[in-house]
Amino acid sequence: MRKLLPFLMLLALPFAFVQKAEAQVEIGPRVILAEDVDFGVGGIVVFSLESIHEALEGAASFDFYFPDFGSYFQIEGVVRYLIPIENQSIMPFVAGGIGIGRFSFDEIDTGIPGFDIDIDTSSTEVGLLLGGGLKFEAESVNPFVQVLLGIGDLPSFGLAGGVTFSVGG
Repeated sequence: MRKLLPFLMLLALPFAFVQKAEAQVEIGPRVILAEDVDFGVGGIVVFSLESIHEALEGAASFDFYFPDFGSYFQIEGVVRYLIPIENQSIMPFVAGGIGIGRFSFDEIDTGIPGFDIDIDTSSTEVGLLLGGGLKFEAESVNPFVQVLLGIGDLPSFGLAGGVTFSVGG
């Protein structure tokens, strides 16, 4: 737990810079395909970090995956740099941050009737995330796609997409 606390504090750091009165906040669902843990669904919150730099935004997400056996969920916190281009309806970005994933399972199916192995184990892993993607700006619905590469013990590749809805500012 002592090792996890500094990472959780780092994950919460971007929230300290959000200006409450002017903050543009977007929330929405997303789906993700990731190496080792297959398909996942989750939610994302995107918020402005204009108080630090006009092209920065933070994104926090929670995803629950459906691997072949066991269960896996991941919490991510990233800072995105929106790359300025002339077309304001498409916004490319690069991202970096941290992720915390938890894998657990209690039985291994051997495929042989009566020979399943009962194991109760779990593991929590922390790693760095690097990636990029595209946001498609619209009136109140903003589709996005992104690629994230995990460095460390997290799944090493993920492709996500979804929509966010503006709820503030």
